[in-house]
Amino acid sequence: MPHTYWLYGSELSPFSLKLRAMCDYVALPYTWVPGEGTRWQAIAASALVEAARRGRVNIHYPRMSELDELPLVPFLIEDRRRVMYDSTALASWLDARAPHAAPLIPADPALAFVAAWLDEAFDEFGLYLVHHNRWVVSAADNNAGERLGREYSVLTGKRLGKR
Repeated sequence: MPHTYWLYGSELSPFSLKLRAMCDYVALPYTWVPGEGTRWQAIAASALVEAARRGRVNIHYPRMSELDELPLVPFLIEDRRRVMYDSTALASWLDARAPHAAPLIPADPALAFVAAWLDEAFDEFGLYLVHHNRWVVSAADNNAGERLGREYSVLTGKRLGKR
């Protein structure tokens, strides 16, 4: 029986978009939750993520250390029970799990180093550029709250984000 995957994230999160792009690249079938999932899927995924945050559900990948913190998003949930996080670490998991033509992480050590360096640079510095553009440059016409409300309205059954 094939595995089912829920990608629990938000279109406002660059890390969710990075994980979504990687899943698309390796052709991993998933449901984007809550944005494209059913209300039941959104509630179940939210409950699993919250249980993982509280330590009631094990994080299956990557192995957590005492210094790790769980993000708000994204999470990849396999078969409605295995919770995985960290968009960077999940690139290795996807390379091992989903067969595809070219790996996400190059086999050549020098290229793998450059890829890891770029990933880390954009995870740290690029995030500030995204936030600066969202909250400073486009502050006058920013609709992030409306978009987030629309994405998560499936959880409440009510239209959120518009006044």
